[in-house]
Amino acid sequence: MTIQTHRIAFALGLLAIFLAGATKLLTEIARVPVALELGHAAGRHAASDPLFLAGSNVRTPRLEGACAEQVADKDLSGMYLTALACRTVGRGDLAIAKLRVLTAVRFRLPLSSAMLALELHRKNAVIEAAAVWQTCPADACEELLTRSGTIETCSAAASLSNGGRRASFCMGELLRHEGNLDEAMTWFERALKAPGGDITKEAPSAVADPISSTAEILYRMGEVEFVRGRLESSWRFTIAALQHDPNHYWAPFQRARLLAREGRAREAIAELLDLIKRYPTHGAAMLNLGNLYESHGDLSAA
Repeated sequence: MTIQTHRIAFALGLLAIFLAGATKLLTEIARVPVALELGHAAGRHAASDPLFLAGSNVRTPRLEGACAEQVADKDLSGMYLTALACRTVGRGDLAIAKLRVLTAVRFRLPLSSAMLALELHRKNAVIEAAAVWQTCPADACEELLTRSGTIETCSAAASLSNGGRRASFCMGELLRHEGNLDEAMTWFERALKAPGGDITKEAPSAVADPISSTAEILYRMGEVEFVRGRLESSWRFTIAALQHDPNHYWAPFQRARLLAREGRAREAIAELLDLIKRYPTHGAAMLNLGNLYESHGDLSAA
């Protein structure tokens, strides 16, 4: 080949690379509106981080079109976006097909695995859902589903993790907020019995995760009992929480409330003062301390 021929071949190669890159760039730019609409749909339906696990069930022409789009198997990013669109418009069957491909090549794990396991759980495909769950590193799928913060996702996480601690705690919290206190207590009890939750064996502050630590679970149980007017039981759980974590943010506050309920205002005030000294921005402690001062006529302190 002549030098001129080499130059032409080189130029054509560069042009091919440029065109391929330009095509890919244009494809990605075309997907931006779909991604933005997905984020908007998830946010509009109060789906917490991660945005897309709660499922929005919003049907728009753009999302319907994205779900129906034919994407090449090698275009993993496009397939992922399409799977999200299908879940958002309520087409779980189509989402499952795409998510199976993504999890097989471990693309965007653990989110892909969590979404696929959730969709399979919805369809009662128990065996496959359990197998997909195992592809998640450690307890990442359980964490993602519980962070989504809905009864459906936390219930699925509890089922798939065989009563995992974080998932059981999530169910207790959600039911507590709904006012279903009996069921909330049942789930908190399950959380205590889950791996790492044996309060007779666990050393104080041994659990690194503050969200579902033994102290946090015990505190929540004490709070439920306080609301139900079962003060003796609330005392028991609150003291146990403080034994597991003397620096717990809320358990001393609850102890102060119990003291005040029993008419031991001086002790309650001392408890709150000590708590505010340790946590100077503890607004709830300040508010309750002010109320206690006011009820005893010390308006300047209040």
